[in-house]
Amino acid sequence: SYLPEFGFLAVAIEAPGHGHSSPVPRGADFATRVDLIHRALDALGNRRAVVAGHSMGGRSAACLTALHPDRVLAAMFVDAALGEDFDLAVIKQLSSEAATMRSLVDGIVDVTSDAQNIPWHERLAYYRMLSGPGRPHLADLARTPEVARAIAVNESEVWLAAIRHASIPAAVLHGAHDLVVPLADATAVARRLDAPPRLLPPRLDET
Repeated sequence: SYLPEFGFLAVAIEAPGHGHSSPVPRGADFATRVDLIHRALDALGNRRAVVAGHSMGGRSAACLTALHPDRVLAAMFVDAALGEDFDLAVIKQLSSEAATMRSLVDGIVDVTSDAQNIPWHERLAYYRMLSGPGRPHLADLARTPEVARAIAVNESEVWLAAIRHASIPAAVLHGAHDLVVPLADATAVARRLDAPPRLLPPRLDET
């Protein structure tokens, strides 16, 4: 909501198969999913944009930037699911049902605990969002293993190398207590991009 106040056009794109967006074909790789974002930029008439994404969205932003650097002014990765260590961890987790379930539980705990360190009025707004438009749908949860399989390819290191080679300005923001993507993974990503990581404090209003 802050960006339009400064004259920027801000566009939020739903991931394929999430919310009200149509799913991609079963077994589609991650590049196929990201191609829909590229086509959305074309449809919107945006020749170049600053791309930003959180978690899986950060992975999408990295893939888009690597494949279409001419369309990206700068990239911002927030708690992004990126890096060789992250990729290998997902591959290993999918080989074990117990590890897969543990990761899913960690994700649920992460979402529900996000509001613990913010002011009460923001906490109420957060819970309203989760019970309203931000409510996870059963169909989305059912597609989680399919999305995980698309992620479980050790390819994000190639994207990071391409982003650095193209000299795309990048920023890495990460929460100190992210339960899904370890801080060490973000530090490694920042090192690959030559972009010092910025740590998000528990209370954003303390900055």
